[in-house]
Amino acid sequence: MLEKILITSFCIFAIWYTMQPGEIFGFVQDWFAPMNQKLKDAAFDCAACMSPWWGSGIYWLIWGLWLKSACWQEWLLTVICTIGFNAIIINLWPPSK
Repeated sequence: MLEKILITSFCIFAIWYTMQPGEIFGFVQDWFAPMNQKLKDAAFDCAACMSPWWGSGIYWLIWGLWLKSACWQEWLLTVICTIGFNAIIINLWPPSK
């Protein structure tokens, strides 16, 4: 299960990075500028906040659709651990001011 947590986390960080200003999908932040900050965090602004939403999609696309070994308990545990792992990574390297 550790490999699923790491793969999910790396995919979420990749999605998060591509949506930063100046990157390929940086224009998404301009489109959703008037959006509530909590919704922006969950959509593209915070890797830990993105984990339940993007992580669920990633989990079910990679392991859940054609592998019969995936179950909802493993999905839930993977997503929760991904949130924690991403929070640790974010807090280890806080943004410079």
